[in-house]
Amino acid sequence: MKKRKHDSLAPQSPLTVLRSSIKPVDSSISLQEVKPTSLFDVKSFLSETFRKSAMHLKGGALDKLGCFDGLKMTGRLYEETASENGVHVWLLDRATSKIKSILVDAEQAKILHGAGHATYCRAPGEVEEILVSNFLSDLGIGCGRYEPSGEGWGKGEVEIFVGTNGHFTDFHFDFQENFTIQLSGSKKWRIKKGSVPSPILGATPHYLSEAVVEGQIKAARLGDSEFQFAPPDCKDSEVEEVLVEAGDIWYFPAGMWHSVETVDPGVSMNISLMGKSYADIFCDSLKGYLRRDDAWRSLVLDDVHNGKLAVNNLQDLIDSKAYMGKLGLHSSMIVPPVVSARRALVVQEEEEEEEEGGLELGEGWDEVEEEKGLEGVEVSSVCDDEDIQDDDEEEDSDDIDNLVIDIDNDQCKTKLKKTKKNSVIRNPLALILREEEVNRYFRALTNHKKNKKDGCTRQSISQRYIVNVDFAGGDEMMKSTTRAILVANKDGEGMKLIEKVLKGGTITERDQNIEAFHWLIFLGVVVFAA
Repeated sequence: MKKRKHDSLAPQSPLTVLRSSIKPVDSSISLQEVKPTSLFDVKSFLSETFRKSAMHLKGGALDKLGCFDGLKMTGRLYEETASENGVHVWLLDRATSKIKSILVDAEQAKILHGAGHATYCRAPGEVEEILVSNFLSDLGIGCGRYEPSGEGWGKGEVEIFVGTNGHFTDFHFDFQENFTIQLSGSKKWRIKKGSVPSPILGATPHYLSEAVVEGQIKAARLGDSEFQFAPPDCKDSEVEEVLVEAGDIWYFPAGMWHSVETVDPGVSMNISLMGKSYADIFCDSLKGYLRRDDAWRSLVLDDVHNGKLAVNNLQDLIDSKAYMGKLGLHSSMIVPPVVSARRALVVQEEEEEEEEGGLELGEGWDEVEEEKGLEGVEVSSVCDDEDIQDDDEEEDSDDIDNLVIDIDNDQCKTKLKKTKKNSVIRNPLALILREEEVNRYFRALTNHKKNKKDGCTRQSISQRYIVNVDFAGGDEMMKSTTRAILVANKDGEGMKLIEKVLKGGTITERDQNIEAFHWLIFLGVVVFAA
């Protein structure tokens, strides 16, 4: 742990905790007067600290403000919270040392808090609206355009944490800009600079929830291609420690790893600020601009019967608009072959019986695609070998929307014609994750199951990868247009090719002759571009 000799620290280092004093405040000031400009030097904060480092402001009398007295009365707080679903109560899973939260009503929250459990909920609506509006306006987040409904450029919440003796929240990071006002008691914070600037989602390895891991890794990899879902070690020399006491203000930026330990039981108020990004407002405006054109307003249509595929329609639009070429996007990055193939597979399932060994597109598809350069697609029966799947895994081979593909053994006929002018490039809208990166943290908490057949773990037989295409512009949970599991033989040609793509290597002519390459084209991980 780093030791600091001085309270006043220069803000050059990203790990520096800027320590200063809160402006003198009169205990009679109203809630409307609690705003950044009345508490600290906003100009210096924005130029030296905001989104760069943490800030600890001491010496205030904020814990003495009468406008916050109601927030310290937990019974009243639980009844007046703006949380629609009730109050969150933290519970510790002793087997894993991970926490989970349950939602309870006001009366249950009082009982559980009395029994020693920490709680959190949103502040009453009036308190939240005033404080969020004040902070967004003074700091200029979202240009101060705030609507309590969440429709504005700036958004926020005010959360009230009621800590109990010894309660500990392990390392995680948030996607919001956070200001904590300690109203009573004290907390010990440990922080470490994160590697993901302006994150879209947080990272929560402290929660006993494996379901959110993949989405959080996908979001983090947009900013840090090497991001790993693992919390810092408390003994790390870059971890700093701060004691936040009653009356203090504590700011820490989005993306900063932090853990929190209650030293003296009390109440803290966290003002979480978020808003639209430049990408959001630009794309919103671009959508409005494109909608002026009849063609761009047309429905996405994949007519496999008449050869009018969505991917070709989209490319025609991109090619016909000079301004679109500057974006460097190709239609197959957005609508990869697998999207049309899914529809074709559904059509064929309705018209023909499945052929033994896999799902294969009929003659009609070959005719449709011949002039477009796609002769045919064949998806073999997906990986149901018990050497590959754990016995407790749900069989998903029959679900076209959840493809599991053995890229070394399943046949894929995506014979896209490559001309001399074309090159193979990585799709910037695609992401490959090693499956172990998603589950390694939680698998470490339990024993690996052995394969019944040969007593080996799955990882000793094959390497599995998760492919996501076109997810960053989707919903908040990073849902993808295309998602598939690729299973590759350990140290086989398929695995070597995927690892090369992951490392940004050049795909050679020899690489383009192996089956795995065709699968990567099929899924849109790599594309042919002029």
